[in-house]
Amino acid sequence: GEKIEILVPRSNSDVKEILQEYEEDKEKLEDIPSVEELEEEINELVYDLYDLDEEEIKVIEDFLEKF
Repeated sequence: GEKIEILVPRSNSDVKEILQEYEEDKEKLEDIPSVEELEEEINELVYDLYDLDEEEIKVIEDFLEKF
C-alpha cells in the first residue's frame, strides 16, 4: 500500500496556532450563505426585475419544485 506521512507539531504553541487558524477559517465559512439562500435571493431579484405578481411567482415555484 501507499504510505501516508503525517506531520506532528513539535510544540504546544504550534498546535495552538493551528487550532486558532482552524477556528478563524471555520468562522469565515459560517458567514458564507448557503446555495439555497443565494438561489432564493436571486429568485426574488428576478421576480422584482420582471415585476411578477404572487400568482405568477407561485406558478414558477411550483414548476421549479418538480426538478
